[in-house]
Amino acid sequence: MKSMSPQELRPLPLFNPFADDDLQQLGRQGEPVNLQTGDILFAEGDPAQGLFVVLEGQLEIFKQVCGERVTLANVPRGSFVGEISLLTGLPHNASARASVPTRLLKYGASVFAGMKDSPIMQLILATIVQRLSDAEMQVQQHQRLSALGTMAAGLAHELNNPAS
Repeated sequence: MKSMSPQELRPLPLFNPFADDDLQQLGRQGEPVNLQTGDILFAEGDPAQGLFVVLEGQLEIFKQVCGERVTLANVPRGSFVGEISLLTGLPHNASARASVPTRLLKYGASVFAGMKDSPIMQLILATIVQRLSDAEMQVQQHQRLSALGTMAAGLAHELNNPAS
């Protein structure tokens, strides 16, 4: 397994706050993962596997809501996913799929064992709060639009029914 150098990690804005020594350590601790278009990184309900940093490509985060697939986010290069399940110990609450060929760096749970007060942990926790808020807002919006569509279809049916 080839480790990543600080020079390879530095171009990603996510790693800008870190010193070269920290980047050296992060480069050694990460495990490369390659996905082809359509490959599933993790599925809703799967146990936590780690934190995944998108080095190249893009992931689509989606959830099944009322039998429909709802896209919650598109995760671009330089972002990460998997942190919610990793930190809470709960199964993934959504699925992640490669939108294009994607190269990731995976950090397993053991990397975070002694890092509760580290800057990266603070970054992860701030991101979790924002993502949970965004995901909840999208799910609520989808449910409202679905209910509005059902109501509009019922109204159209009544207006087109001569017996009404």
